[in-house]
Amino acid sequence: MSVGTVNNTYDNSKTLLDIARRHTATARAEALLNDRIGPIPVWIRAPKTGAETYTGLTRSYLYQAAAQGLIRTVSIREPGKERGCRLFHLQSILEFISRHELGAQQDSK
Repeated sequence: MSVGTVNNTYDNSKTLLDIARRHTATARAEALLNDRIGPIPVWIRAPKTGAETYTGLTRSYLYQAAAQGLIRTVSIREPGKERGCRLFHLQSILEFISRHELGAQQDSK
C-alpha cells in the first residue's frame, strides 16, 4: 500500500463524515422550519438598538423577562468559549404579551 492510497482512504472517510454531518444539520434545520408558524421564526435575536421587529420589545426588556423566567431563551456557544449567541423563543414572548393583554382586560372590567 502506498502513501497515496492511505491519504485517499482518509479523504474518503473525511468526506463521508462531512456528508453525515451535513445530513444531520439539514434534518435539524427542516425540523425547525416545520416548527415555524407561517413566516414567523421560532427563535429571534435581541435587537442591538430599538425595538424587536415582531414584538416591539427592547433588548433590555427581553433580557429582564428571560432572567425572571417569563420567556424561553437559550444561549448557543461553542465549548470553552465565553461569548455566544442568545436566542429568544418568539412563541413564548407572544404568549407572555397575550397573558398581559388578558390581565389588562380583566382589570378593566
